[in-house]
Amino acid sequence: MAGAISIATKRPVAVINRRREERFSAAGNATLSWSGYTGEYCATRGQITNASTRGLAVEMHEPVAVGQMVGVELAGAAFRARIRTCRSYRAGIRAGLEIVSDDLLKQWEAWYRRSRYA
Repeated sequence: MAGAISIATKRPVAVINRRREERFSAAGNATLSWSGYTGEYCATRGQITNASTRGLAVEMHEPVAVGQMVGVELAGAAFRARIRTCRSYRAGIRAGLEIVSDDLLKQWEAWYRRSRYA
C-alpha cells in the first residue's frame, strides 16, 4: 500500500495497489484460441505487452469475453489462461490473462524466467 493525502481531511490515507504481481515489459507474439458461443473454433494473434509470474497482457484485434478460457501459444510454451480484462486500447484490444492451473503456471514461470533473463 502506498500513501496519499485525502482532499477532504488533508490527512494521509492508505491506497491499495490492485496489481498482485510485479510486471515487466515483454515483447513477443502469442496466439490465443477459444470456443465461440456456438462451439466454433476462434483464434487471434496478438503482441505481448507485459508479463508477471501469474499472467500477461496481450494486444490483439478481436475482443474475447471476460472469464473465457483460452489456449495460449508462445514460442516454447503452450498453456490455458482465463481472460481477466478485455478493453479497447489505441488501435486494438488489450486483454489481461491469468494462468489458473498450477501445472500450467509452472510452464509459464519457466517461459517467464527464460524471457526475462535471456
